[in-house]
Amino acid sequence: MMTCKHLLVTIALLVAFVLGGTGCTAFTDAAQSVLLPDCTTTLSTGMTLGQTFVARHGGLTSIELYLIPDKSAVGELRLHLRASHLETADIVTSTIAIGPNAPAGYYRFTFAPILHSHTQYYYAYIEPASGFPGAVQVPCAAVEAYADGTLYRGHIPLSAQAAFRLQYAPLFIALDLGLMMLGWIGYGLAAMGILFFSGYALVRGWMRRAKLDFTLTLIVSAVAALSAWMVFLVWIDLSPLSLSSWSVRALVGVVGVIGLYAFYRDRDLWWKRAYWLGEHPSSTLLLWVIILAGIAFRLFLGRSMVMLPGSDTYHHTLIAQLFADQGGLPDSYEPYAPMLSFSYHFGFHSIVALFRWLFGTELLLTTKTTALVLNGAIAATAALLSERLTGERKAGIVTTALLGLIMISPFCLLRWGRFTQTTGMLFLPVAMLSLLDDVFPKWRAAGLFIAGLVFAHFRLFFFWLMWATLLGFVHLISRRWGMLKPWYRKAITSFIFCLPYLLRLAVNLYDPDGLKIHYPLLSGYNDVIQRLETSVVLFRTNPFILAILFFGLLGLVVLKRHRFHVGLLIMWSGLLLLGASLEQMGIGGSFWELKTVTLTLAVPLAVVAGVGCAQWLQQRVFSFPLSKALLLIVFLAFALIALADFPGILVSGLHYLHPGSLVDMQWIEAHTAQDDRFISFSTDVEWSPGWIIGIDEGYWVPLLAQREMAVPPMIYPHEFVNLTRLTQDIQLCQTLNLLSRELRWQEIGQVLAANNVRFLFWDSTHHAIDLESLELDTNLRSVYLRDRVIILEVAK
Repeated sequence: MMTCKHLLVTIALLVAFVLGGTGCTAFTDAAQSVLLPDCTTTLSTGMTLGQTFVARHGGLTSIELYLIPDKSAVGELRLHLRASHLETADIVTSTIAIGPNAPAGYYRFTFAPILHSHTQYYYAYIEPASGFPGAVQVPCAAVEAYADGTLYRGHIPLSAQAAFRLQYAPLFIALDLGLMMLGWIGYGLAAMGILFFSGYALVRGWMRRAKLDFTLTLIVSAVAALSAWMVFLVWIDLSPLSLSSWSVRALVGVVGVIGLYAFYRDRDLWWKRAYWLGEHPSSTLLLWVIILAGIAFRLFLGRSMVMLPGSDTYHHTLIAQLFADQGGLPDSYEPYAPMLSFSYHFGFHSIVALFRWLFGTELLLTTKTTALVLNGAIAATAALLSERLTGERKAGIVTTALLGLIMISPFCLLRWGRFTQTTGMLFLPVAMLSLLDDVFPKWRAAGLFIAGLVFAHFRLFFFWLMWATLLGFVHLISRRWGMLKPWYRKAITSFIFCLPYLLRLAVNLYDPDGLKIHYPLLSGYNDVIQRLETSVVLFRTNPFILAILFFGLLGLVVLKRHRFHVGLLIMWSGLLLLGASLEQMGIGGSFWELKTVTLTLAVPLAVVAGVGCAQWLQQRVFSFPLSKALLLIVFLAFALIALADFPGILVSGLHYLHPGSLVDMQWIEAHTAQDDRFISFSTDVEWSPGWIIGIDEGYWVPLLAQREMAVPPMIYPHEFVNLTRLTQDIQLCQTLNLLSRELRWQEIGQVLAANNVRFLFWDSTHHAIDLESLELDTNLRSVYLRDRVIILEVAK
């Protein structure tokens, strides 16, 4: 039997083997191999040629460049690898020798593996040794051939790309992935431990009455802790207290100790094996494998991104920073935007703020990671609903597999940065369950769950009200008066929890000074095909989902079990679709709109499918190992089909930030004054004619570089605004859009100078320009170039 000492020795030997295994064959990842016949650049003595790129794995160990040496080119070429073209210090260097009559091809510059190279932005350039005879031709391709970098000549970016390949040490790739997984496990266990013990004391009473095992207790405790955190923020906002890392850690520590003590007192439950593994350990294990696989897959995809795509991501990240700046629930969007109030649903942002205060993690990483984890965790709360409706864990397994691995929603919410709807869908199943019986849960916990849904997403709370209305109507006509009696206490409790925030919303409805802005909707904005995009509407697993749903419904009809609750879910889904269809026809407002309804319906449909399929799984024909294996293979096949397409859905979205974007923000902070004003050259009209949003990284300048941006973030009509400043900014953006279509530079410079704009941020990915042929007006001059990013200074 292996002792702890032997285990440590084995791990040490394994680590030494990994670290020393650089002699293994390197893994080549083709980065940019396109060549154009008439595109070449010459490298000679006194000149440098470089390429920026992003490493996609850990363990970067060599760079191969395609070179065509002249016959007289003999000597050494040295490669310098740096963090960016602005840096003067080398990370590593590598030298190769060019012999007489060297052939054309890829030449490899090798160096010691860089462990943490994954998603890192680099600048590699080569220069000949002193007295290098002849020249080396460097073939190139169009700038569009590679998205993460540009060819440089003399440290100046060109509108082209070199042909290059990147190589990685396989063992270092494995080590990097292993460290990544250890990080996930460490932070995951810490976060779940905090949420579990913080929420346990809130749910232990009815947890015992409902006889929940550890799996369900963990889910409801975590949701209860997050709900209680939001309620705490709302009520603490009435005081002058300002939260900080130490105060939040102290608070969570005290609450966690209370929960730990309550858990210790309930040892009569958890000393039993059935508490930890459930009545069917294999089902419990499979449930957690699916939940964790869905979360891990999302984290793995998001790892290669600085921030998830979509313009909403800036808005949500900004609000998360407001929590840190203002020490709690924000009162305004200042200094980042001219918005004088804050009444937006804040559930997601408060969760980001909580973990930033607890762990001291970076803003972008915490926001992105929280969104990915919550999106995957929707499958867990929906599984809770399925299992409580049927008493069968198998129902939860089917529901979890659908939402976590197979269905396009909720995954596609990540494509557009719909983090608030993600949070709302996490709370929705628990809030729905709070009205279904008088054992799970009691009024205090039910009030927390309902309040959490209110704070997470207003529209989804409205959808929940439709569920409550339908359920109450059915109980009335069925004369089930006893089912309605506990609702009063739950409603009053949730109302009290939400009261300070409801008063804030009420104040915002009163606008005697005319501080609100009103936008007319653009036609077609809520068109499902246009807004959800064809790739989502026609996702490959959609027919399979319908087949599974039909299979489940058939089981409910044939086997005649759980038809009451499933019928309610189907009626509720139909009610939501009916209201949303009326909105499509211009009847009613935009609050009950089809886009949000369509994405939200994934939850009830997955629950219906799970409940129905669970009835089939109780039949004898599905008790044989061969039947179970076939079902597992079918679901695994559907999951693999979906998982193969998920990366394309996420990667093809509009990404504002790239690894090199942080270099731009650092330059802005270091080389511009704090009162300098920026404007983005790339903007678009969204949602309404007055709503202007940026479509490149310049949109993020206020948050990441702490400089004022004339392009405002998303302005919701219910917020108070500085109308003078906002109107000027919107008019300026609209004028710039009109002038930029015809590149009327002289007028652009005059308009920007007249509006006290000092710098124009330009990403030529959206609007291509050629600086070499562009005759700039005297009011504008280029002061910064990186890849396709240009910053133009407006003369005073």
